[in-house]
Amino acid sequence: MKTFIKNLKLVLLAALGGLAILTENTQAADGPLPPEVKKLVGMKTPPETNPGRIPDWTGLWGFAVGNDVYLDVLQQKETTIIAIKLINRKEKTSSILDARVIPGKLLRFYLKNGELKWRKNEKQWYRITNECSREGSKNRELIIGMWKFEPNSKCSDPSRLVKKAWLLNLENGRLTDIPTQGVSCREPDCGDDE
Repeated sequence: MKTFIKNLKLVLLAALGGLAILTENTQAADGPLPPEVKKLVGMKTPPETNPGRIPDWTGLWGFAVGNDVYLDVLQQKETTIIAIKLINRKEKTSSILDARVIPGKLLRFYLKNGELKWRKNEKQWYRITNECSREGSKNRELIIGMWKFEPNSKCSDPSRLVKKAWLLNLENGRLTDIPTQGVSCREPDCGDDE
């Protein structure tokens, strides 16, 4: 009987260990980065006249998120990513600190014949911003969100229609996937409501 209980304890511990691994993996990124994206992380571009351009990728959109740290939405064929980039203006180089694949077909902008185009009814499409916050957060967090406007909302209204969210650590430029529940985002440049 003691052997049976001992074996049962071992089986339960193994099962709980497997559950812990499974739980830990569910907190990881949506999936492994494709090879063409994975090789970007840690890459440093050579000096060029336009620091910040990533070879073989088309820049669709971007904005500053910190001192010399930028978020770029990049596309290569059917793959769309957000990339966190550090630009060294003195050396005229860029380093990719982290990246995530996003569903580019849901964005309010797209490439057509090499030109950036805006979709009609742009409030119905997703956008990327760092103007996001999380309920219950006591710390100042830099949250990047892929979001769209709620129906019948004004431009300046925060929205809870957040498809993806990432916490950005400005010290190392790393993104951490976070649950979208409780995250809201807003448009930083509204001007007059549409």
